[in-house]
Amino acid sequence: MSCHRALVTPTKIYCLDPELEKSNYVVKNFAEYASDFMRVTFVEEHWSKLSINAISTNVQLGIFSKPFRTKIYDRILSVLHNRIVIGDKKFEFLAFSASQLRSNSVWMFASNDKVKAEDIREWMGCFKKIRSISKCAARMGQLSSSALPTLVVPVQDVDIIHDIEVNSDGINYYFSDGIGKISLPFARQVAQKCGLDYTPSAFQIRYGGYKGVAAVDRNSFRKMSLRHSMLKFESKIRMLNVTKWSEFMPCFLNREIVSLLSTLGIKDEVDVEKAIVIRKVVVMKNPCLHPGDIRVLEAVYDAQLKEKGLVDCLVFLQKGERPHRSGGDLDGDQFFIS
Repeated sequence: MSCHRALVTPTKIYCLDPELEKSNYVVKNFAEYASDFMRVTFVEEHWSKLSINAISTNVQLGIFSKPFRTKIYDRILSVLHNRIVIGDKKFEFLAFSASQLRSNSVWMFASNDKVKAEDIREWMGCFKKIRSISKCAARMGQLSSSALPTLVVPVQDVDIIHDIEVNSDGINYYFSDGIGKISLPFARQVAQKCGLDYTPSAFQIRYGGYKGVAAVDRNSFRKMSLRHSMLKFESKIRMLNVTKWSEFMPCFLNREIVSLLSTLGIKDEVDVEKAIVIRKVVVMKNPCLHPGDIRVLEAVYDAQLKEKGLVDCLVFLQKGERPHRSGGDLDGDQFFIS
């Protein structure tokens, strides 16, 4: 299906030709009203991406600096508040995904007699318990991210399991934060829906208000086993959406990793091996922003993991004083091993 597009500059609004939209589950579910959806991107006057300081800048230097909202900030706020009027349609703000936020884009919807923007948000889930505005917007965008709808999973086929939690020095650590399970037979069905001729070890999923990774478990009798840490908001949507799946990828050093390695005392001329061996290895998380995102761990061979089919993903320990990862959850973060 095709949806309208618009570019909003500091002085003008450009209406572009409709663009094929095939990855947004919200738009797909309301395909009957595809002409009422519009993807709006805020850009510079010559259509380039807005600079970092285009919306807000500091008027003073140092610790007492104060943010200054620019005219472009007022322009964006005005469009979101006053809507975009095209003919007899009034497009109002609906939601945005994380990738759209990075590209300064949002979804807008022209309410009609049958469906309103508020109706779509209510269909997406219940966000009333989320008090943080930024977190609420991120949760709304959970269903707006690029994903592949696969199969409807009834509630009775989903088991809710507890997280693996350890208290160390008065701090609770979750070893299973963001990671659930998927049975092998169901994983094969999902893989077929994704157009794969093999079954990956894990899928990055969106299931109603649940968000995370489902690893294949050959001993599981339920189609899916999800943890409490994966639930971000309540939703009645039962379609299983897949955003990514585990696979081998080439590893390249970027500026962030090189800077952190230099900070940790690693010489710039040290070569990085491409083969994974059973010994001490360097595990790097992407994005890599903190020295703790680079860890030296012991790579081991476990026949049970191979028997379970976990061959194209990284498996961390679920026991110990604290998780090996430096922070965050296991919701599809990419790790590089050297």
